[in-house]
Amino acid sequence: MTKLNLIENPYALKDIKGLGPKRLAILNEMNIHTIQDLVLYLPTRYEDNTLVDLTTAEDESHVTVRGEVYSTPTVAFFGRNRSKLTVHLMINGIAVKAVFFNQPYLKNKIQLHETVVIKGKWSRRKQEINGQKMFFDLSQLADAQFTPVYRVKEGLKQKTLRDMIQQTLQDITIHEWLPASMREQYKLETLHDTIHALHEAKDQQSLLRARRTFAFTEFFMFELRMQWLNRMEKMSEEAIEVQYDIQQVKTFIETLPFELTEGQKQSVNEIFRDLKAPIRMHRLLQGDVGSGKTVVAAICMYAMKTAGYQSALMVPTEILAEQHAESLVELFGPYMNVALLTGSVKGKKRQLLLERLANGEIDCLIGTHALIQDDVAFHNVGLVITDEQHR
Repeated sequence: MTKLNLIENPYALKDIKGLGPKRLAILNEMNIHTIQDLVLYLPTRYEDNTLVDLTTAEDESHVTVRGEVYSTPTVAFFGRNRSKLTVHLMINGIAVKAVFFNQPYLKNKIQLHETVVIKGKWSRRKQEINGQKMFFDLSQLADAQFTPVYRVKEGLKQKTLRDMIQQTLQDITIHEWLPASMREQYKLETLHDTIHALHEAKDQQSLLRARRTFAFTEFFMFELRMQWLNRMEKMSEEAIEVQYDIQQVKTFIETLPFELTEGQKQSVNEIFRDLKAPIRMHRLLQGDVGSGKTVVAAICMYAMKTAGYQSALMVPTEILAEQHAESLVELFGPYMNVALLTGSVKGKKRQLLLERLANGEIDCLIGTHALIQDDVAFHNVGLVITDEQHR
């Protein structure tokens, strides 16, 4: 998430109870340096704690079951320090065998007639569960349908990180950045509830709502930061006010074999206002395929020519560059000198084109990434347009 202050009066990471220098170093390796980093270190996945009915469970599916131990567990050793623990359970009247490989220590923890929860892969043919985890404290699974799983480094256990995050969430206050009206309009949760839900997923619906709100908040904060940076850049960097000849531009528009749509007119007017302003222009022109974006770009490039500037249009492929060049030559006719520069233009032809570009003979240069090579020098470039794939 974009680095904004989300936590009220955050304390130092090292002040977390039980966090020594070794674990602190591991957290730093995981790019966790602050309390905010910790609470925004989200799970990579969730383990479903929903108890499964084995009579309907699919073969080889991962299941979570609860049952009573009805016989003393046994351990068999084989190979080099390998072992197989077998536990017999009664699950809803069904006798099931659970096996755990290389976990012999569990035998001494299991008590006869004790109720345990087991996670593992279910084999319907064998009536057997290949166990992965066993829970003796059922309260660990009582409150949440999902258990968060984090990406951790060696030396830090999942449970340790979970407990650390849970304790921190209880100790902090999370700022709310989204206005209440926006949350209501888009049916979003508060940021406090969202972050808690992502670490403490109670059920599928609350998790989905939290993910949706978090994604929205991330984009909102990113856009907010981009607008702020854009504003700061505009305030700090002066640009030349482009004195284009509006009469020549109008004459050019009148020569077009079609009338501009209202959307095209609005786009041209907004761009022209930017050209007149003493600040650098950064503008995104968005529209469906065939909506007339190229015509808007052409009018703006022609306006730059009337002010004595060159324009560049960079596109992602040679085919698209050739198509744009053909379209613009047809649109401009005798009004503009258009040239095409791609990786296929080589030798004397390329050298001649670069000379014409440098002395100002070319008004509009269209091409691929070949436009941004070191030896490509414009005489007086004033407008650069890039295809969306070259953003």
